[in-house]
Amino acid sequence: MWRCSILATASALLDLLPVLALWLSIVHIVSAEPSLATLALYAGIALFGVLCSIWALSRAMKTSHLVAFEAVHALRLDLAHHLGEVPMGLFAQRSSAQTRSLIVDEPERLEQIIAHAIPESVSGFISWIAVTLWLFAVDWRMALVSVAMTPIALGIMAIAILRGNREIGRLHSASAAFNGAIADFFSAMPALKVFGSGQKLHARTAKTVGDFADMQVRIAQRFLLFGGTFNSLILANVCIILPAGLMLLAGGSLDIPTFLFFLILGSNYSQPFLKMINQMGQLSQVAGALEHVNKVLETPAQPDPGGVSLPEHGELVFEDVRFRHADGTLALDGVNFTVKPGSFLALVGPSGAGKSTAASLIPRLHDVTDGRITFGGTDIRNAPLADLMSRIGFLFQDTFMFSGTVADNLRVGKPDASETEMKDALRLAQAQFVPRLPKGLETALGAKGVTLSGGEKQRLAIARLILKDPDVIVLDEATAFIDPDNEVEILKALHALAKNRTVIAIAHRLHTVQRADCIVVMKAGRVDDKGTHSELLVRGGLYAELLRASRSARESCLREADRGASDDG
Repeated sequence: MWRCSILATASALLDLLPVLALWLSIVHIVSAEPSLATLALYAGIALFGVLCSIWALSRAMKTSHLVAFEAVHALRLDLAHHLGEVPMGLFAQRSSAQTRSLIVDEPERLEQIIAHAIPESVSGFISWIAVTLWLFAVDWRMALVSVAMTPIALGIMAIAILRGNREIGRLHSASAAFNGAIADFFSAMPALKVFGSGQKLHARTAKTVGDFADMQVRIAQRFLLFGGTFNSLILANVCIILPAGLMLLAGGSLDIPTFLFFLILGSNYSQPFLKMINQMGQLSQVAGALEHVNKVLETPAQPDPGGVSLPEHGELVFEDVRFRHADGTLALDGVNFTVKPGSFLALVGPSGAGKSTAASLIPRLHDVTDGRITFGGTDIRNAPLADLMSRIGFLFQDTFMFSGTVADNLRVGKPDASETEMKDALRLAQAQFVPRLPKGLETALGAKGVTLSGGEKQRLAIARLILKDPDVIVLDEATAFIDPDNEVEILKALHALAKNRTVIAIAHRLHTVQRADCIVVMKAGRVDDKGTHSELLVRGGLYAELLRASRSARESCLREADRGASDDG
């Protein structure tokens, strides 16, 4: 930035050349026989100053913008990298719109500081110093008159900024709520149209927008009186220069060229402050935005000690595991179970029992609050995160697809996968639809895989996991929202995926896990019972209740379907 500061300083000093040329021209016209050659020389000096000032300022702005873009780029990369290392609970506290604003919008404000505030503030400050010295060098009495209004104006502006800064934090909170409400409103548009409930959400969105607007108006009102007074005073120098100069002129202690000099330069003495004050007002808002960024960067990363690598195969053991959410809610309370290598364990229970929370602890999407989870006798928190991630595959119920091609999405599981490997994985995942796509593996899927059905996305996700070839598979309600036709294909794909691997499956559809080697029944964050399907049925209890309810619901659906078919017939 030193180069930018030097160029900005040069630009500020060169801006004074036209003023100097104008004053010399006036002195020349008043005190002697005017010479066109001399006046032409002064005009050339003025033109030279203008052109060189423009060149220096443009180079300064180019340099500062390049530095700003590099800084914003680096900050965004740091944020993205850090967000990849923090616990997933941080994302649960933020909407997608707030996360987007954190990475895209708020670092952009840094550009305002580096690209504009620094060169313009340097330019304004140097201009002010140079003009001040010049004024006092010409006539100290008129210099005092010229600068008299500035301290008063600056004091009033300081009060205005302090009053406005009290609201800056709340303004950023209102801005974040505003961005989130707008994003939610448009994301929910299909559901609003279907359910006809747009008015309620529209009212909430309108209130959020109104609160943001009210906050901006309130800040403007707090600033208006003092800010308006500052702008009036900062431009009012001529109001005291003119009468003071006329008095000294009448007394014979001031000549006309000097009087005109102060009218020209002294009346604009405070103009450089306008640049600096305008930047200070924006900097207070930038500081508030960057404070949010700093809070995220200061969030401790998930510990990654890089210790001993995990064994290739081993027992996965939950030892008295407890977990609390960020708000202090106890989600798991002393959970214990063991998953043998190559076995199939199912987690079942009513909604809110803690099944998904327990599963999310295995790949360390969160870390346990108390107790520990071991793999092959090693606490997973003591193993390198990269090693743990390579051993564990996670299939979410809401499958995410990137907007690239089918091949791009598959290679997330194995970046160097060959076409043959991808086709083999697709075959095992029952993804026979891929060859029928317009460009096969090179077919673009659109944002979030919008061109695919839910079942197709699920089978692609399974193929992706097959390519990854993890030791442990965690299935989070993998068939929860799949229709019966797709369920058959997906169960075949899951069977291929589970071969020779340890599988932990979360399921509401209990018929899909009846062949599990062990079924862990959870209730209110605790293990209520565990055993095989037949063992749990013999004991009765919660599992038997859940199974009866599940069968009753399936039979009811089948009866309704048969009745509908009969009516159609």
